[in-house]
Parts: sequence; C-alpha cells; structure tokens
Amino acid sequence: MARALSTEKRTLIMEQAKKLFGEAGFAATSVSDVATACELPVGSIYTYFTNKEELVRAIVEEGWNDLRARLHEALATEESIEEKLELLVGTFFPELLADSDLITILLSEAVEFTGLEEKINELVELFEGILMPLIRSRPQFEEYRRSNLEAALMVYFLGTLEAVRITRASSLNVKPEDIIGFLRMTIQNVLGLKLNN
Repeated sequence: MARALSTEKRTLIMEQAKKLFGEAGFAATSVSDVATACELPVGSIYTYFTNKEELVRAIVEEGWNDLRARLHEALATEESIEEKLELLVGTFFPELLADSDLITILLSEAVEFTGLEEKINELVELFEGILMPLIRSRPQFEEYRRSNLEAALMVYFLGTLEAVRITRASSLNVKPEDIIGFLRMTIQNVLGLKLNN
C-alpha cells in the first residue's frame, strides 16, 4: 500500500533545498544534504522528487507561478501604464529581490533546470502588453523591435539580480532599494513617464 504524501513534508524539503542551493550552490548540494537538513531519510526525498533537478525545478516553478498569478491579478486592477509599472517596480520586484536564495538559484549552474528563458519571454510579453500603447504613440519608438525589449529585460532583470547578489556578498554600500531606485529612474527617463514612489 502506497504511503500518503504529506504537503508539509514536501514544503519542508523544498524550503530546506532552496536554502542549501542558495548557500552552497546547486552542484555542491546533494540529495543527502537536503535529507540531513530535513532530518529525513534520503528515500523520503525521492518519494517526493525523482532527483535534484526535479526538486530545483519545483522550487523555481512553484515560486514563479505564485508570483505570476499575484502579479496578473494586481495588474488587472491598475488602469494606467504608470500605475502598472509602479506596481512592478515598487511591489513585485522588491519582493523578488528579497529572496536571495532564489536569486542565487536563478543565476547559478542550475539555470538549465529553471526555465529562465521561458520566464524572460513571459516578462517580455508582460512588458510589451503594458508598453504597447506608449510605443505606438511616441515617435521615438518608431523603430521598436521586440528584440530590443528582450535585450533590455535581460540586461535589467538579470543585471539587477546579479547586482543584488554581489552587494549581499560584499561590503559595497549599495542596497536593494538603491537598485530599485535606479530602475525607477531609468524607466522614467527612457519612457518619459513619472512613476509614483
């Protein structure tokens, strides 16, 4: 008779694995390390996840899906481009930047298992949907190409994540809120919009 799976045990495994992947790195963390941190036998980990790669995928996907659902719900309540961008920059991006373990996982050797390309494409579609009325109405965006937005999001999204990771691991006097301030300023200057902060 198969054992019933416990949601609490699965959550514990994911939380401990996320912490270990963030601290020691994906490659340096074994399933045995996760089991030890959870105070479970190694076999229990395999009851919930086939392997370490499936575990890291679950950590990233479930966190991303939750963030995406809340983001789309919040964006649906905002009318203007400025309100939508402020919601992204002022609420959701700081939330993401606070999760240093997830940042490390997204930027680590585990990137091949995290579907980062899909997430960047989702962000491009999201930003394109928000910005398209502005792009169509302003002459300076006459030569707009989707690849420009893809490049910008890669530079700013991944660059911001890396900047936060570096500042947390060093004695640099830059805080995540400084990085958010720079992003807000850049968006305002490039798009000619005023965000509420």
